[in-house]
Formats: sequence, structure tokens, C-alpha cells
Amino acid sequence: PPRTRVRPRVEDTGSLVDTSEPDPLMMQRIEEGAHTTIRPPTTPTSATEPDDHDGATSLRPAHLTHTTAPTVLAVSCPLGHLTPPISPQCRVCHQRVATQEPRRVDRPPLGGLRLPTGEVVPLDRGVILGRKPAPAEGSTDWPHLVHLPSDHSFVSRRHLQIELDGWDVVARDLDSRGGTTFAPPGRDPERMRPGDAYVLEPGTVLDMAHVYAVRFETGAV
Repeated sequence: PPRTRVRPRVEDTGSLVDTSEPDPLMMQRIEEGAHTTIRPPTTPTSATEPDDHDGATSLRPAHLTHTTAPTVLAVSCPLGHLTPPISPQCRVCHQRVATQEPRRVDRPPLGGLRLPTGEVVPLDRGVILGRKPAPAEGSTDWPHLVHLPSDHSFVSRRHLQIELDGWDVVARDLDSRGGTTFAPPGRDPERMRPGDAYVLEPGTVLDMAHVYAVRFETGAV
């Protein structure tokens, strides 16, 4: 069977802190800029929400409406979907891609992260999931923040991180309390090693502490 792609761990030179309990300064950043619920563009957004989210999933700061997508080399399928040059078929519609010269374009969304509620978080940037998710300290890239229900006590405040690296979607367990199970399609689940980078295949399920599972999907999500 194919092996799970795991990136080599980068040595952590930061301070030894409990990643499930972000410091007060980080929480102040979240209070100032991250409590706007994802809504359709025509719906007014609220600038204030209670500190403990009700489990209604995703928060999207207003400044995330500005694109931060890097560029990638891409080719097009017959329907015009952008796909990696090394792929023989389209990553969206799975049609065969004709031989062509790759071109550099803004990276399109790489799919979505389907939550148990049925909501799909678009993978146009990274995602942090947890009871009180927050960007990494010192980060200038604001990800989507997915707030899990506060009664899931085995889920850490910052539990799981999804990163976009070129065309790859990469998951990392943030040294969480209850751990994360990684289950690619057609293969046995395995427990993720904290800090290691796991490259996701479409259909991969990530189960946080065996109480909250999300699924990576591509195509018409």
C-alpha cells in the first residue's frame, strides 16, 4: 500500500509552552481581530461575539477578504480547472489533462475541510482548529479559525493546524491533549505524531481526540 507522506520535523527553537493554552497577549490579538463569523458577502457581520464560541464552527476576520495566495505552476484541464503540472488528470473533475506548457498563476483554493456540521471551510489559506484557536505567535498570516464546542474537554485550545504548501495540503497535530487520528482513504487510521507534517490525500479524515472529525475534500465542495 502507498506510504503516508510525512515531512521531516523542523527543529523547534521556540519556548517550551503548553500549546493548548495560548498566552494572554495572543488571546488579545484574537479578541481584536478574529471574532467575525463566516457569512455570505451580502449579510452584515457582527464585530463582537462572546469569548466562548457556541461551537457554530468558523470565524473569519474581515481582513481575510484580501487575497494572500502565493503563485504556483499550473496547467488547465478541458473544463479550465487549474491543476498541478505533474498530475495526469484534473484534481477537480478528474478529466485527462493534455500536454501543455505550465504557467505561473495565483494558487486556487485547494479544496475544503468538511466539518461535522456540514459546513465546508475553504482551503484558500491555512486553518487552525481547537476550542480557542489562534494563529501562531508572531505569525503575519491569519488562517481560518474553527472553534470546536467548549464541552469537548479532550480537544485542546489549539489542537490541529492545516497548512498550504504549494499544491500540498499539510496537517500538523499541535501537541494536543487528546491527539489526532489520521485516516487516508482505504487505509488503516494512525495516530499523528505531534509536530510532524502529514500531506493529505482527498478523502483523508482527521479525528481530533475521537470526538470531532473533519474530512479533506476536493472537487465541488
